[in-house]
Amino acid sequence: MNSIFEPIDVGMVADARNIYSARLLTDPQFEEFVSICAILNREIHRTGSFIEKLGIYAFVISLTQKGISANRAETIIRDLFKALFGQTLDQLRQRLLKTAEELDDESIAMGVPYAYEVLQMIEGDPEPGNDPDPMPFHRAYAHQAAVMATQLSITDVAAKKIISEEFKTLEGRDFYEEGKQFEDRFYQPKIRADKHRRDALKGSNSNRETA
Repeated sequence: MNSIFEPIDVGMVADARNIYSARLLTDPQFEEFVSICAILNREIHRTGSFIEKLGIYAFVISLTQKGISANRAETIIRDLFKALFGQTLDQLRQRLLKTAEELDDESIAMGVPYAYEVLQMIEGDPEPGNDPDPMPFHRAYAHQAAVMATQLSITDVAAKKIISEEFKTLEGRDFYEEGKQFEDRFYQPKIRADKHRRDALKGSNSNRETA
């Protein structure tokens, strides 16, 4: 599967290099801060939160980068994030949450086909271009939630909630339990078969070495 997330625009990175907070950074330091901004951008899109990870990364930088305190690191991250993405960390968070609150019924109803796509991915999809191998529930659920979230400009967490609730409304069954049942039927047998083949191959190779 291809990533549904676009890389940071090269032009935005070049402009961000010249902002006040970034001018004294070495190139490796700047690259590290840009990477952290990308991680925080994804975290906000995923969960709608950033405070905890921002604090952790700022603290780690203060431990590993001489002359950069945690407070300064946080300031640099916040300034660079705005330069790279055109909005502050909190503005992005608020926009995604507001969009989720204002979704119309048609958008919310999209949770049903996404729920079925999750189950299809667990079962394995023989269609050309898709993954034919069964997939664990948590991975399939996360992937389809991210696709839906990108389409509707909401967080992955909000998309997961919609998928689960819409499936329950239509089918009358808990989506998590349904997904785990599919996993037991389609994914777990493949895992056991793969393990059996690996063990058999390992035993065969071991016999050759001792012969």
